[in-house]
Amino acid sequence: MKRIILSCALLAACTIARAQASADVFYGDDATNAKKTHYKPPTEDNEFANTEMSMSNRTISFSDLPGLTKPTWAIITNGDGEQVKQMRVSKDNNTIDIHHLQQGTYFVTLVYKNKSKKAFVLEIGK
Repeated sequence: MKRIILSCALLAACTIARAQASADVFYGDDATNAKKTHYKPPTEDNEFANTEMSMSNRTISFSDLPGLTKPTWAIITNGDGEQVKQMRVSKDNNTIDIHHLQQGTYFVTLVYKNKSKKAFVLEIGK
């Protein structure tokens, strides 16, 4: 019975020691910690980094959209987070008609491969 209790205590102590050591892995932001934990910062550049949005005559347009193989979606949501409009955009078709939207604040998100890539705030006044 003593052997069972001692082996369970030893197992618990090893688990606690390992959990504390793995918790220390992500503390700090310095290069030595990154080398020690084999952490590699993301190297993928955002293709939409240079994309800008402009509005004129109740039409929004996007500039510098990348020419990608899969469709890019522009999703417009209102302040409550409800989706108002969704449309595919590309280098050739980069405008969205927003005449039906009432005045207020909206959020435009560019989504590629089901991931948000860039977001904009759209203010529609009178």
